[in-house]
Amino acid sequence: MVYTESRPGKVTVLAAGGDRGWPAMVEGLFRPAGVDLISVRHRAGFIDALRQRSVHAAIIDIDQDHVGLSMVRVIRIECPNLPCLLLSSQVDEHLLITALEMDVFSVLNKPPDIGLLCRQLDRLFLRVYQSSLFGNESVDADLR
Repeated sequence: MVYTESRPGKVTVLAAGGDRGWPAMVEGLFRPAGVDLISVRHRAGFIDALRQRSVHAAIIDIDQDHVGLSMVRVIRIECPNLPCLLLSSQVDEHLLITALEMDVFSVLNKPPDIGLLCRQLDRLFLRVYQSSLFGNESVDADLR
C-alpha cells in the first residue's frame, strides 16, 4: 500500500448498501492493501460511521432501498469533501447529471467489474490524497 495520509495503513472506506455477498468480497480484496472496510446497510448506521470514524472514501450502492442518493446528501452535510463512488444497476443520463451536481467521483454499473472498481478507487486516492491506494501496478497484478 502506498497511501500515506494521516495514519499509514489505516485507510477506511465506507460501503453502503449492496447485497450480502458484496461486503465480504470487497473486504477480501481491500484488506491486503490495508483498507478497513466499514459496511452499513441502513442510513442510521451510515451516519454513525461518518461521525465516529475517520473515513477516506465511500462506495454507495444507490439501488439499495432507494436511499443511495440521500446518503450522498448526508455525506455532503456531515463530510462535504468525502469522495464517493456510486454503484447502480441503471446508470442513465439523469443519474450521471445528478452525480456530477453532487460532486461524486465516479458512477459504476452493477455488478461492478472488480478491476475497474479498484482502478477507480486508486484514481480517487491519487486525485484527492495525491497517493496511490494500491500502487498502480499492483491493482492489475493482484486481479490476474
